[in-house]
Amino acid sequence: MHCRVGTCAALCHRGIKFVGFVDSDNRCPLSVTEYIRSFAYGVSLANDPNNVNVRLRWGGKGYSGDVLNFRSHGSVSTRTNKFFNRLIEDKNGLIETGNAGEELFSTGLLLRLPWGARFGMETKFLWWLLQKERCEIRQIRTISPHIHTQREIGHSEKITGRGKEMMAESWEVFLSDPDVPKEIKKEIKEEMESLGVPKVSLKIYPPLEKAIRSITEELEKIIEIIE
Repeated sequence: MHCRVGTCAALCHRGIKFVGFVDSDNRCPLSVTEYIRSFAYGVSLANDPNNVNVRLRWGGKGYSGDVLNFRSHGSVSTRTNKFFNRLIEDKNGLIETGNAGEELFSTGLLLRLPWGARFGMETKFLWWLLQKERCEIRQIRTISPHIHTQREIGHSEKITGRGKEMMAESWEVFLSDPDVPKEIKKEIKEEMESLGVPKVSLKIYPPLEKAIRSITEELEKIIEIIE
């Protein structure tokens, strides 16, 4: 919801051509400068800047605690990317940004997208783009890492409650979609069971252009009554 409100606030400024998102839990604020430059670079590569999604893969994921350690991917992203690549039948790991918190959209494109709630947002965006939109998707790997507080337990397969919550909401995008093959849904459910990830329901919000149109129509009715 915060992202939707923030997007609407950004669009109040005339002439906004792009809207970007950055995770708020990054403990290395200076990396945001690189993220913005990476967004700009991705847009510059686009054949049609009015119809592009730029998605960032972190140069590493750092966990701050008693010891600072780095990984190439988080546990949720690794598994979500695996399912995305299964869906597009790519064996080389083409998709690396299934849960990209740092991503930018052309304004017109973003307005057309339905939103998955909470941790389902990024997954819903990408899955919709792959299915329904003819747009450019640019993936860029950053140099700067993303650092936040330790959530996972050591280097084992044990995952905290928050991690399970993220997986549940992200993967529900696939489980609730009738276009996802049954065998992949079965694979997802088996992984959820092995990791102790609960089944959840995921709220899907309509595209912002529809919401804005509806609000505008209601305001016009109120103005007519007042006048």
